[in-house]
Amino acid sequence: MFKAVVTDLDGTLLDKNHFLSPYTKDVLNRFLQKGYKLYIATGRVEKGARLISDQLDYSLPLITTNGARIIDEKGNEIFSVTLNKKCKDFILNLDYKKFGDEVFINGYSGTEWYVVSNEYKEFYSKKRVDKTFGATVLSVEDFRKKEFNKLFFIGKFENLKKIRTVLQENIGGEANIDFVSQNSLEIFNLSANKAKASLELIRKDGINPDEVLAFGDGLNDYIMLKQYPNSFVMGNALDELKELLKDKEVLEDSDTNAVARKIEEVFKI
Repeated sequence: MFKAVVTDLDGTLLDKNHFLSPYTKDVLNRFLQKGYKLYIATGRVEKGARLISDQLDYSLPLITTNGARIIDEKGNEIFSVTLNKKCKDFILNLDYKKFGDEVFINGYSGTEWYVVSNEYKEFYSKKRVDKTFGATVLSVEDFRKKEFNKLFFIGKFENLKKIRTVLQENIGGEANIDFVSQNSLEIFNLSANKAKASLELIRKDGINPDEVLAFGDGLNDYIMLKQYPNSFVMGNALDELKELLKDKEVLEDSDTNAVARKIEEVFKI
């Protein structure tokens, strides 16, 4: 008997414009009304996760920043881990512009989102029309002073792949370095991942991994999807993820309410 769902947001639960469709919202509210558990596991900062969770009729625990932060259903932070100094320093000293003029760096620190220039505005105004909040622009010096749950680069896929290679060669043994989409390469503490964070929450609620459905589309979802026997890969997922999880069922893409339809089918709601 299934008791819970663990799901990524962007590219998974949400449509191509990163919105929660009315159909999906209705399914989730009916699902929660019946007493089942829903755990959001996202790379988003807490503010971004709440843009979605606050649309539902029930309070949810949130796994944010790829598992580097966990917030319970009452809004209390119950876990937080940052990048170590070696990793942070290497990333911040990297001449990332040499890989592509369009590449820019972002950092999530607690509930806050920081950047070092206004470059992000053009990207998010075109690619992320769902964003209702912006980053705080800091000087490079002030940016360096922050402790980060996650640092990430936005840019073209082919340029970010080159950055990933450099990062893997230099700090690959001390940090998670994952693509969450083709234009977002994210670096976070090696001890943090969505699998570990979600396992902590389901065990707290007395739920076993084989009683969970899990959904995802990015490489930051890989360990989570591998952990749960009943997990699904989105049709729009990165090809690398599909190759790694050949044994998993591939659903239609996220713009078809595929997650909600699978929940409706399995839980018969």
